[in-house]
Amino acid sequence: QRGHPERIRVLLSERRFGGRRNFVRTLQACQGEYVALLDGDDYWTSTDKLQSQVDFLDSRRDYAIVFHDALVVYEDGERGSHRYCEPDQPQTSSMIDLLRGNFIPACSTMFRRSGEKVPEWLHESLFGDWPLHILNARRGKIGYSNKVMGVYRIHGGGLSHSWTNEQYFAGTATILAHVRDELDASYEPVLRGTLSRLWLDVFFPTDQLDHHLLAPAKMQAALEHWPSKFPLEGLQRRQLLAAACVRVARASIRAGDRLQAGAWLMRAMQYDYASVRRWGFWSLAAKACAGRRPAEWLRRGARHAVHVSKSRWDSR
Repeated sequence: QRGHPERIRVLLSERRFGGRRNFVRTLQACQGEYVALLDGDDYWTSTDKLQSQVDFLDSRRDYAIVFHDALVVYEDGERGSHRYCEPDQPQTSSMIDLLRGNFIPACSTMFRRSGEKVPEWLHESLFGDWPLHILNARRGKIGYSNKVMGVYRIHGGGLSHSWTNEQYFAGTATILAHVRDELDASYEPVLRGTLSRLWLDVFFPTDQLDHHLLAPAKMQAALEHWPSKFPLEGLQRRQLLAAACVRVARASIRAGDRLQAGAWLMRAMQYDYASVRRWGFWSLAAKACAGRRPAEWLRRGARHAVHVSKSRWDSR
């Protein structure tokens, strides 16, 4: 700061703000035309990263955000490094794309400073970068470069490692509820879709399901975590439970238990018959009835599902 007071300002404080409030405090102290984010755990690897992003935004006034790919590095060394972004990440995205999930590495972002006050709820949000990106994307498009210009570090001391699945889901649901309040009602279906996928991923992760331990009561217990700010109507609730049943059926097929898979597919149909047109239902059904005629599979699966129904697996 002494050497470059026109470029560097140190924000001093006599008290601790906490990570999120300090993040918001720093944002509000920014004075330049553009803002670039860099968390303490991460670092940039390109000397022309900032200039290239400034040039991009200078020449494209209809863009509000630009970001690039980053290398994900696991500090424990148990997993190999890999790129953060998907190979098919579009060069241009919109706010609706962001509402479906965060695809922006925090260390890669540059956006136009709006001058608007940061919403108070961001002070207490579980994480700050994703909702901030959504708020910024209201003002323009999102540009992407597939060049790796930063490193995103993951280690056991990170804040996200201290969250339980339930805390992560609840915190994300709260963020989406606040975001909904900032937008008009037309975005409600997109937000509900995002929340539904997250609920399935958190409580019924496809790569970790043990189909033998999944009693139907677990679904009802998982449903209790659904946020009251996004009330579920009857059909929406049944569709959500049907999707969970299909996930368990998929896990059953991987475990070689085709009879169990058939029973879960039957339950999915009982919750929502339209599920036969979603989630690769008939592909799963073909695997579940392998070696048996479809009619036989349907009868056996139905009997098994009815048996579980008598055990009050459906508390509707």
